[in-house]
Amino acid sequence: MLSDAWPGDTQRADRAWGELARFAMRFVTTVRLDDARGAHGPMLPNNGSITLLQLPTRRAGVTCFHVVDAYREQRLESSSRVFKVGALALDPLDRLVAADPILDLAVFDLDDVDPEQLTVGAYQPAFFQPGAWPLGTAEPEDLVGLGGYPGFCRAPSPDPDQSPETSRSFALGATRVIDVGSENIVCEASWDYWLEGHDPRRIGATMDLGGLSGGPGFVRRGSDYHIVGVIFVVARSGGFLRLRPARFVREDGSLGRG
Repeated sequence: MLSDAWPGDTQRADRAWGELARFAMRFVTTVRLDDARGAHGPMLPNNGSITLLQLPTRRAGVTCFHVVDAYREQRLESSSRVFKVGALALDPLDRLVAADPILDLAVFDLDDVDPEQLTVGAYQPAFFQPGAWPLGTAEPEDLVGLGGYPGFCRAPSPDPDQSPETSRSFALGATRVIDVGSENIVCEASWDYWLEGHDPRRIGATMDLGGLSGGPGFVRRGSDYHIVGVIFVVARSGGFLRLRPARFVREDGSLGRG
């Protein structure tokens, strides 16, 4: 059953909902596949999201395997392709701790990275430190807070000298868990309960939501927040989001189902 904190039509600004949504946004930044030559490069930028975790032994970033694989393929086509986490350009392949194409997850070592280097727009991210390991999962009817960087501008800029800007576009919200399986958490894509940038309620109608891939999902149990999943599928027509349960990320940064 939904908790009393679930925001009904007359409670969209409910404090618990807003706090949960904004909490999720504190621990995510953007991943951007760009060209070192800017707008004059041969390929348009692509973007995704990366969840920031403080593991017992290192700082780590968790995103989707398909984001990293896209970079690898694009680098074969253009040596000027760069991978940016926030404002920081890095080679994700050199920092890879674990990757699983079936789970569609990848973990990077960000231990030497200053969080200020990961800042985009209004949000300076931090690394979330779980209170216990292994990580948990969600339950049906949970209210889950989500955050990430959808792709507003996956098209050329009207100004030929200006690269399309995706890093300033962020989305955060809270929605209902409708199903939990062994490898999936399915959430309702209720855009009524999302905020986007400085223009609330525009989400879902004007942008490609694929860039949310790699963003975190959090629930609140009592006074504590728990990360329960990482977004890996966004239905293009709306309706639902799928998260990979966070328990697949182990405390040493490896990935596994056990």
